[in-house]
Amino acid sequence: IYNNKSNLLNELTINITTPFIYSNGKYVTISEKDGNKFYVINNTNLLWQGKIDGKIEKININQNGYVSIIASNSTYKSIVIVFDNNGNELFKTFLPSTYAMCSAISTNNSFLAIGEVNYSGTVIKSNIRIMSIDSAKIIYNYSAPNNDVITNIKYADKEKAICMFTNSIVSVTSNGNNVLYNMNNNIAFSTINISNHFAVVEGESSGLFSHKYQLKIYPINSNNENLYFLDNKLPKQMLANGKIIALNYGSEVDIITQNGTLKKNYISSKQIKDLIVGESIVGII
Repeated sequence: IYNNKSNLLNELTINITTPFIYSNGKYVTISEKDGNKFYVINNTNLLWQGKIDGKIEKININQNGYVSIIASNSTYKSIVIVFDNNGNELFKTFLPSTYAMCSAISTNNSFLAIGEVNYSGTVIKSNIRIMSIDSAKIIYNYSAPNNDVITNIKYADKEKAICMFTNSIVSVTSNGNNVLYNMNNNIAFSTINISNHFAVVEGESSGLFSHKYQLKIYPINSNNENLYFLDNKLPKQMLANGKIIALNYGSEVDIITQNGTLKKNYISSKQIKDLIVGESIVGII
């Protein structure tokens, strides 16, 4: 484990063949791809480790160290398992007819949001299930319009689960929902992985064979819009984490704040293959 100055802080022995890493603030989870083992790290120390019945599909950890795991087995389409920050299993919820695509735990550890998809009918149905962690019961359901597929969930505060679908971005709480944004055909990229914000890259025609693009950043709790103009450059990739957004154009990267201000422009002599975006750092591959 290294800090942002490349100083070695600690070394941990992790018995995993192909790791999948997810982080949130001072907490990190390392799970085995297509396996059943996982580890929880706080700062530089191994906090606890676990093993589940079934295969880990996705794992999420909130800023307080509470973990939700989406698993699969031969009996159910999906199982969602919740652990507290000491490694105690709080409950399981079983989904016999829908697939859990994503999950998130609120910042006050009170609510679990599960994004589910049902592929069995002639149309695709997505549903957001809000559960009380204390009672392990469903307290609110949001059903998305037909064929609007859930792709990601992130809690913006104690109650608002920001849910990104293929056609919309919706805020869902324990007692209601609010559509924040409806996608149109000009949206090239979208993300909710920004602190209390979401963002889209939108293009508009500026001629017969040309488009101009804008990065539009919206706070969750207001109607304000922060703009960053891309002119005719369409990114190949957009990633975000914390308060920064990274746009990969292929041989050039723009690093932009959530206020729409350019923080850094990086030009590479070689083709950029991928980006890794942390809360305060961007890695370019």
